Amino acid sequence: MAGEIIASNLLLKDRAENLRTFFNSAHSVRLFKTDLTPSPADTIVSFVESGFPGYARINLAGKWNQVKKVEDGQYMFSSIDLTFTPTAASNEQAWGWYVVGADVVKISCRLPFPILMTVGSPLTIRIDCIVWAAAIL
Repeated sequence: MAGEIIASNLLLKDRAENLRTFFNSAHSVRLFKTDLTPSPADTIVSFVESGFPGYARINLAGKWNQVKKVEDGQYMFSSIDLTFTPTAASNEQAWGWYVVGADVVKISCRLPFPILMTVGSPLTIRIDCIVWAAAIL
């Protein structure tokens, strides 16, 4: 009978730093405008990218804070604040965001509620990535 597998802090820190480096190269964050609850099975065609006036994808190179230890068995890193700023009136809503590299969705998130993307109403997000000991099992 096998016992519980425990990942060391050094392994978790290394995994978090590698993931940060991975997202720091040739990845962008995009907003989606459809009422979608993302799942692990979703592909890039599952998302309908936003197109409100002033919308632009945000390149993630250089947008990450350093990896930090939260507690034993848990490391994390976050993006800086990332702001999408509409430049004209719009009726489009943003339902969430997704990170893409090489035309493949890597991570995604539905917002707690849709945000109307219109002039004077920017949307700021932060991406938090956490690596837990259980994540490597």
